[in-house]
Amino acid sequence: MRLLNTTTLEVKEFNDPIPSYGILSHTWEEDEVLFQDVMNGVCELKKGYQKIVGFCHKAKECDLEWVWVDTLCIDKSSSAELSEAINSMYKWYKASTVCFAYLSDVRIKDDAESGSVSASGAANKPFNFSEVSRSRWFTRGWTLQELIAPKYVEFYTHSWEEIGTKSSMIGMLAKRTGIPEDVLRGGSPLVHNVAERMSWASKRQTTREEDMAYCLLGLFGINMPLLYGEGVKAFYRLQEQILRQQEDYTMFTWIAPPKLDVEPDSMVRGAWASAPSEFPLMKRSTHVKWSSQRTISEPILTKANDKTPETQRKLEMVYHVDFKRVVQYSYRDIHESFGHQEPPVVTSRGLQIWLPILEVKNDHPDWAHLTPMERQLASKRLAWTYCKLDDRLLCLALDSSAAEPRSHYRIFPASLVSVDTSLEHCFKVLRLYMHPGGLVQFGRRQDPEQSTNGTWINFIPRKRSLTLLRSYPIRATQNLHRFPHEGNFILMMSCCLKVDEKSSYFIIACGSFRDHHWCTLEEELEPSDEVGLTKQYADLKGQPKTDFTFLPDRVAVTCSKLPSLVLTVSMRREPGSRYRLEIDEYNMTSGKLWVDHYLSQSTSDTSGRI
Repeated sequence: MRLLNTTTLEVKEFNDPIPSYGILSHTWEEDEVLFQDVMNGVCELKKGYQKIVGFCHKAKECDLEWVWVDTLCIDKSSSAELSEAINSMYKWYKASTVCFAYLSDVRIKDDAESGSVSASGAANKPFNFSEVSRSRWFTRGWTLQELIAPKYVEFYTHSWEEIGTKSSMIGMLAKRTGIPEDVLRGGSPLVHNVAERMSWASKRQTTREEDMAYCLLGLFGINMPLLYGEGVKAFYRLQEQILRQQEDYTMFTWIAPPKLDVEPDSMVRGAWASAPSEFPLMKRSTHVKWSSQRTISEPILTKANDKTPETQRKLEMVYHVDFKRVVQYSYRDIHESFGHQEPPVVTSRGLQIWLPILEVKNDHPDWAHLTPMERQLASKRLAWTYCKLDDRLLCLALDSSAAEPRSHYRIFPASLVSVDTSLEHCFKVLRLYMHPGGLVQFGRRQDPEQSTNGTWINFIPRKRSLTLLRSYPIRATQNLHRFPHEGNFILMMSCCLKVDEKSSYFIIACGSFRDHHWCTLEEELEPSDEVGLTKQYADLKGQPKTDFTFLPDRVAVTCSKLPSLVLTVSMRREPGSRYRLEIDEYNMTSGKLWVDHYLSQSTSDTSGRI
């Protein structure tokens, strides 16, 4: 371990025993002092030099002869040394005498009445303590372990004025970070479940994607080699290592944030989370009863005519989880309920895991009252994670590949499924192989291997008021169209917009010609039947092919039956021969820029028609 002398500013390498030392916690800024600068004697030329001088001055006040700074005590040109240092960093912070947290963006300002002015001549404002919680220091990945590991932390402003200590500010720190006070007081973070610990890092960031995994090694007691350039795979490797050391099933209860450019219905994920942000931190820890949770959950099996408060919903989608309230079954409970189970293990076939499975049937009478998304949960599997939230079973919705029936993927990854405990006896333990990680977009009834063949058009209605009635020359499967060939194509669709019992009907055409994709939109008095749609398709296909190159990739049409609404269609190209056709409706006063611009143009120029 290299340490910096607080008097001579010379770096010296120590083996055991290592002397007492102070340690710096800070956020990297422009022109920091590096190890090579110390060796070359050019430290004073760097902007970060004053930070080092101020740190050493404070450490000397604490009678510390030696300090450690990550910028200059690690030779980052050596990958072996960098790997060893990052794997040791949590231990180094924990062993420090004092950790000095330097909040460079928090500045002390004299009271304006004192006549103090800034360089620009403006009167300075008094120091506002709320600036502390807004500091960039609280948003960085590396500073998480630098707050938890040391026994004693002192906080300083840009000018090295003391703000307080971890002990004196513990209430604010717990509220700002979501870290329980027992951990901030020195308790082991390992007693908290994996999902909760991940949530502490959910709002933090690192410059390099891999560091979002590496900065958490100490928090989970993990050592593993560093491979910069592997991207999200670093976080997958971290989860594999955690699972090897601790059979904690809360790590599977992550919730993917909704993606505006991905239809939730087409998202398919593996077993692993892709980042700590998929364990979102809930600021409020109040216990919300399920009967009042309608704003954050969606009923799956609810009797339409039974509104009594005693009726428990059997299944429901859960979009927000307070992970510190998630309780995992003990191994004893698992053994008593399901017998002895082998621990999860990563194999060449994916993650092999034994989980209780509930086969969801689609012949239940309550399915008639479900939304389209909920109906698609039919004939799927719910895998119980051995975890409970508010005495309900937390489950994953799974589907399998037709080519590999035993290889499972997670569907609806933006939610979990909560199951009433009365159904626990319906679960049967099965051995599953789960794809380890990654996002795959395809119709869930298609294999990912097959999804690259041909041309795919995904019809995505952004509002439930929009419905696809029929398509030609191919029919949709769960709003997904597939042409067997790649290249030029034309697709006709009839759709309905229903608002307040009023319905408007539209014909949408889209296609691609010589790598130019386009779409059109026209209102109809009545919905086209198959004969009418076929005729319109033939008319459009008979037009000169070059005319298609003048058609836009997004159009907007006002609704004659619903004059306050505008229907829009936009077509986007995705990797390979895949297209996303988004249909939405807006109020005339919504102020959507491209819609306003489109409607303001001459219909003869941008009508979206041939």
